Amino acid sequence: MFNTHSLLVGGVKSLLDTIDGFVVASTPFTNDIALVQKIKQLKPDVVIMDDETISSIELVQFLEIFRIVPSLRLIVLDRQISRMDVYDKREFIISHSDHFIEALG
Repeated sequence: MFNTHSLLVGGVKSLLDTIDGFVVASTPFTNDIALVQKIKQLKPDVVIMDDETISSIELVQFLEIFRIVPSLRLIVLDRQISRMDVYDKREFIISHSDHFIEALG
């Protein structure tokens, strides 16, 4: 799922379209609530966005994305420098205080 207005993301989509085994859905959205609805509908393995798009998403909506699809990997591409940030959810069962400390490290 992509912000189709981004040239950077469009280039990544073109690259992924050439690789066997990848199914790429390019889906524009108008706001963060629409994004959450699209993710709920499609349940993708990976979401790729640029840094401008991710900065417009409210934190509560960002967390909702991972609640809907716990195995999701979110990749944010930086338009200014050659860098990407990768986010994924990690779940810990905490039945003892040591488990909490372990989760912090």
